[in-house]
Order: sequence, then structure tokens, then C-alpha cells
Amino acid sequence: MNIPDNLTLYSTVHGHGANGLAFYRYADQDGFGVHLDARRESFGKPFVESYWLDALPDQRFPTLLALQLAAEALTDDQVAAERGKYPQIRNSRPVGERSYQNKCRLCPREDARPGALIVYLARNWNPVTDHRAELCERHKDMADDPAGLDTAIKAEVARRAAKAAPFLESLRSAACPDR
Repeated sequence: MNIPDNLTLYSTVHGHGANGLAFYRYADQDGFGVHLDARRESFGKPFVESYWLDALPDQRFPTLLALQLAAEALTDDQVAAERGKYPQIRNSRPVGERSYQNKCRLCPREDARPGALIVYLARNWNPVTDHRAELCERHKDMADDPAGLDTAIKAEVARRAAKAAPFLESLRSAACPDR
């Protein structure tokens, strides 16, 4: 597997806490499965970077070059075998008793039902990238079909993005009238 030098990584998650704690997570969108985690423990400390690849389970690398060198040894069959293991359900549990309920991830927002089952959908070996979804009584059977659940979540995300597109474009036009 050859990973290009000019690979672009896009921000996926970030956060910060007290005393300068900060973390950032990036991933490529070109299908290579490259991820970068950057973490700082406190103000004045440098960020510590860690690269990892979907196709190399439980391995982290200090630089992109080290990851590229490790990935060169992978055959297409090895990459396909590792990717073939996912998606899968890593964990699921009933919602249980609580004072609030999230809505089902697959129902349209207009008539979303309360969640009955919480499912953690694994898309690769690293649990930090799992997708957490609550499913209502009508959709909870999707927990038995990880590939179907992944497809349904992606379809619902695309539907919501298409619905929000005109509003987002109006915001962009208002912010940059010269466009």
C-alpha cells in the first residue's frame, strides 16, 4: 500500500480542557485510512502526534513517514482483509431509565422517536472512531445488520446535509457578498 507524501488530512474531532489540555483528530478523505491524533497536556507543552492506519491494527507511529514505511509492506489482500472486518457492532445496550432521551438516529428529525437501544458501530479497529447511535423500537433490528446500519446512517446524514444546504449557502452569501 503506497500512501502519498502530499496526503491532505481533514479535522474530524477536537476539544480542549483546563490548564491547556487540547486534542485534535484528523483523517484523510481519499480512502487510505490514515488518521492523526495530536494531544497537548498543558500550556507551554508541545503537541504529541500519533499516526495510525485502519489497515494496521493496534499500531501507532510518531511520524507520517514511519507510517508510510510500515504501510509499504502491506499487500492489497491484507488491506482488503482488514477492511472486510468492518463495519461491526462493538457494543449495544438498552437505553434504560434516565431523565432524558435522545432521539433515534435513523428517524427523520421531524418525527423522530425516543431511542430504545444504544449501538456503538465500529468502522475500524480503533474504538475512538466508533459511531454511537440510539435506535428506536422501529429501527432497533438494524443492530443485527452492521453494514445496513452504516449505510442507513450515511443516508440519513446525506439527507440532513441536503436539507440544510440552502440555509448554509444563504449564510455563506451573507458572510461573503462578493462570491
